[in-house]
Amino acid sequence: MEIGEDGINNLPNPELIKELAKVLEEKFQHSDRVFVFNMPDHLKDLFKDTFGTYVEKSTFKAWVSHVSNEFQESGEISGEPHIGNSGKTSTLSTDFHLANKASTDFHFKSGNEWKENSKSGSKWKEIDIQVMLKATRKVLHELLESSGRNTKDAERVGLRLALIYLLQNNGATDEELKKGVKSLAEEFGLKVRLNSMDKILSTLRHLPGVKAGFDSLNIRHYELSNELRIKILNTYVLLSQAEEGIRKYSTSGDREELIQAFANFFRDYVDDNGKSKYIDELRRLLAVGPGRSLFVDFSELNSIAPALAEKLLNTPEVAISAAEDAVQIILKEPPLLFEEPPKIRVCFVNLPTTLSPREVRSEHVGKLVQVRGVISAIAEGERTNGVKGFIERAVFVCKDCGNEMVRLQRPYENFIVPQKCDACGSRNVELSIEKSRIVDMREVFVQDPADAMHAAGTASYIRVILLDDNARMDVNPGDEVLITGIVRGIMAKKTGVPALGWVIEGNALVKLTKDIEDLEITPEDERKFKEMVKDPEFDRKLIQSIAPDIVGREVEKKAALLPLFSGEDYEISGVHVRKRSHVLLFGDAGTGKSAIARYIYEIAPRAAYSTGTHASGAGLTAAIDSMDGKRVLKAGVLVLADRGVAVIDELDKMRDEEYQRMLDALEQGWFNFNKAGFNTRLMARAVVIATANPPGGEFDTYNYTPFDELKRLFDQPFYSRFDLIIPTFRDKDEKVLEDIAEAVLNKHTEKVKPPYDPETLTKFVAYARKAIPRVRIPEPLKGVMKKHMVELAKALGSAAPRAMEAIIRLTEAHARMHLREEATLADFLAAKELFEEMLARLAASDDEEKKKEVLKGLAGVVWSGEKKQKVDKLWSILKYYEAFDETGDGVHVNDIIEEAKQHGIPKEEVILLLEDMERENMVERTKPGFYRLRRRG
Repeated sequence: MEIGEDGINNLPNPELIKELAKVLEEKFQHSDRVFVFNMPDHLKDLFKDTFGTYVEKSTFKAWVSHVSNEFQESGEISGEPHIGNSGKTSTLSTDFHLANKASTDFHFKSGNEWKENSKSGSKWKEIDIQVMLKATRKVLHELLESSGRNTKDAERVGLRLALIYLLQNNGATDEELKKGVKSLAEEFGLKVRLNSMDKILSTLRHLPGVKAGFDSLNIRHYELSNELRIKILNTYVLLSQAEEGIRKYSTSGDREELIQAFANFFRDYVDDNGKSKYIDELRRLLAVGPGRSLFVDFSELNSIAPALAEKLLNTPEVAISAAEDAVQIILKEPPLLFEEPPKIRVCFVNLPTTLSPREVRSEHVGKLVQVRGVISAIAEGERTNGVKGFIERAVFVCKDCGNEMVRLQRPYENFIVPQKCDACGSRNVELSIEKSRIVDMREVFVQDPADAMHAAGTASYIRVILLDDNARMDVNPGDEVLITGIVRGIMAKKTGVPALGWVIEGNALVKLTKDIEDLEITPEDERKFKEMVKDPEFDRKLIQSIAPDIVGREVEKKAALLPLFSGEDYEISGVHVRKRSHVLLFGDAGTGKSAIARYIYEIAPRAAYSTGTHASGAGLTAAIDSMDGKRVLKAGVLVLADRGVAVIDELDKMRDEEYQRMLDALEQGWFNFNKAGFNTRLMARAVVIATANPPGGEFDTYNYTPFDELKRLFDQPFYSRFDLIIPTFRDKDEKVLEDIAEAVLNKHTEKVKPPYDPETLTKFVAYARKAIPRVRIPEPLKGVMKKHMVELAKALGSAAPRAMEAIIRLTEAHARMHLREEATLADFLAAKELFEEMLARLAASDDEEKKKEVLKGLAGVVWSGEKKQKVDKLWSILKYYEAFDETGDGVHVNDIIEEAKQHGIPKEEVILLLEDMERENMVERTKPGFYRLRRRG
């Protein structure tokens, strides 16, 4: 606890002080703590003003020493009796003092004495700095309140360090204080905004007890008054003594003392505002609900009781149990006063070391660890997304004699069942669900985060068991989490050797923010980026920095780069507005498109990589899989890359079952998963950069256009989700071939030096996303874009919303790439140029009519008029015959021709129409001469 300074420093009637001391001494004969309601009525106000609602015996002794010195200095009492450790009377004198830190004598009644001793460091080196930081926090809070000044938390840290520096050095100038605060911040591991030092010093000058003046050279000097010096040092002594009990308990192995140590911590810890943090949190927890978990910051525990914190790390099961028992004691005490308090779980967060799943080793078994990773899978549950019941305390009843037997269960071990009754030996034993204690349980699998996978190439995972509130937290595959828990060793099954695996029994689960721009950007970085975009060569340098060993692919690089600068989707009037651009690099094998995509994966602030086949079995979206013998819902790359970038190589290998869910993910940013007991919505708000090869690995330029090849692979609803589809062709130009050869040689002789390194690119993307969340399109530019969109619509013969939206997204991304909050004509022209290049490459021609046909195909306008009616007839014929198809081979072409004649379609036209329908992905050939409708999903 913290002692009420006003009651100590403004001493009341000496007789009341003596009476309070006497009553307290009597109350402490059989107790280590006394509450205000134990006091006689005429002493309650004095008790409360002095101590608050209760006082510890150790604090009481410190108080006796303090008031003895105060009375002696004031001359109000001399030689009067006082209460000592024995309970007998003795004489008040200045010899009654505290011992701390190897019995060092602390007489803080004289500021001059401290000043003289601190010059040689004889006093300062014995100070417990953690306690001194707490003492200055308490004193500063009172000084700020009395002066009526408000400050930010970071400024308060600087002010506390300034007080400590002045106390340590007996005064300082402005410059000395700035350097001193910086040095102390580094030494103590505290964060202080040094650019706020002028404001900190301005506040310091106005604090009561701080003397600031100029010397003859007009240099400002700071010094603490004698009164403020004594106040800080006496507060230090009182806090040292009050925490002595915590230190004693924390070094003991006795469980009762361990419980008392945690109870003292919960009672005594106060925040920067002087509030009892954990008492207030318990009050809020029980009033608000429905959660029943008390989160404890490990760093706060370590600052007061480092030995207790160490015990928590090394013997967490015992320590966590003691902490939860301590909470039960606290709940029964004032001010909470619960007669039958509910079960509260204590969850510890902010451990000093954070591991990735791959870093968990056998040395951690039995220890408390903190692991950061991405939820990749959730174990099967009863239609509740993995949440199921766990019998924590199983009660078995003997059906013969009625004896009840309790067996405590562990979630990572087999269920323990008594073989016979403990009382009568009967085997007629049955589990009583009603009498047992059941809690919610969820098992998840956490894999390495993206930054850990970059270095290793593949992801490791670890199984985590979550109970109670942790099990009910709204986390799904793809969510990044921070988990604190105990590493448990489990015997490997059917191995024939004494091998251990491990699982984490979760203690605390924190869902982390996962923005793509969640990367620390320094002011120096910001200045550098603003200068970069002013460079007339910025575009060329940026493109050259993407996969620098690949030459001659400027269009492909720019197309792959732009989506990194996409905006965030949003809802407006219930309508989803997609701002994520997706790009497909589609073309011959060996053209560098995969290398470009992988480089994008490397520089994206948050990304996941996969191939269309995705060997892990989860596919691109999600799937039911088996991990550690558990049926799990495993996330695919789109879920793992939520709010990031999903790089998918060989998209043409995508399995049919992925199709519909991927359609939803590309457009909406989420998809529903309903299978095998799982019924959930998985978020997949990822930008997709994909590559694909045409059938056979290269374009058949003699028989098909690139657009025809595209339609042979994907349906129109799928490929229309991509804003840009860029065909890539093998280079045949001799000059380009020479450039490629030189690039390969430079790569192997380490001569490739891009204008911007990967780290700079990653930070630049993060900064652009963060600095410019929305791009505005000014009215004049809207007019230009509107005119172009009308021309697109005329070319189609109808509106072209997908093409229009694609150009808008690309325009905004180009503006954000140049750090422009408002799009310009140059941004629109760059987007239009890429879109036109796409049409020309897909059509394999610059002919406007051919490009219009491609545009119609992208928009889903394939046929019109009489031709569309004939295609519909053929589709109906195939649909009818497939009802009688038992082999699955489809319908023979002769049967289709005979039926089509009845509808006035001649044989030659049927053959041509079937070829068109095959190119448009409406039908497929199963074997020579047989056609059937294209099957998906």
